[in-house]
Amino acid sequence: QDVPAEAEAIPAVGEAIRAFRAALPDADNLGRTGDSRDLYVLVDRLTAAVREAYPASLCRAGCSRCCETSTAVFDVSRAEWDRIAQHLDTAWTAEEREALAARFEREQRPQLSAYRLLGLVGFFEPLMDAYFARNPYRCPFLVDGRCSIYAARPLVCRMYGYFQIRRRWYTPASIYACRDQTRTLSAQTPLHLPATNTVAVRSRRLTGGRARLLAFWIAGWLKRRCDKSA
Repeated sequence: QDVPAEAEAIPAVGEAIRAFRAALPDADNLGRTGDSRDLYVLVDRLTAAVREAYPASLCRAGCSRCCETSTAVFDVSRAEWDRIAQHLDTAWTAEEREALAARFEREQRPQLSAYRLLGLVGFFEPLMDAYFARNPYRCPFLVDGRCSIYAARPLVCRMYGYFQIRRRWYTPASIYACRDQTRTLSAQTPLHLPATNTVAVRSRRLTGGRARLLAFWIAGWLKRRCDKSA
């Protein structure tokens, strides 16, 4: 595909989109090689170009708005979780792992039954909004307002705030971001962002097994750790 005309007025974004599309067919892993075969690396390069092109962007270190709302309740693929689990097992201290376990038991474990019920109705938005209005959500990996697994964070976190998304083929694309970031970027002219759909197609070829809510992956990881220590 050619780069849309509006992107030509933003050289950093246009060039980054071309480079991304050229490298995408050879991407064969998520977070393992740290080079152009790594989809995480390709996405990070693209978001860096968007940040450069739109310096007014609110998505920067210290902002955790998307980690403390129902936006952070998302599915993670097996390959993405394996990368996170590896990070927890090798880059974290025992104290950090114990702190995660304590946070999860306090904040996430009591919600698992509700997440299962919401999953049965496909996280129907009115029900989900009503539930999270009464039960505020915070990502279990958010520590002191910052992501504690930043190097291993999944694709949804890497793209949020920098991409556009088309949820249905018959609806116009919207900015994949919180309301404040959407308002900020919408005021920029010209505006052209990469599309999540392109990444999603490729990532499905790289991920193994069924995607699950992050909370369920963590629950399984904690259970295995508990079984090993028993």
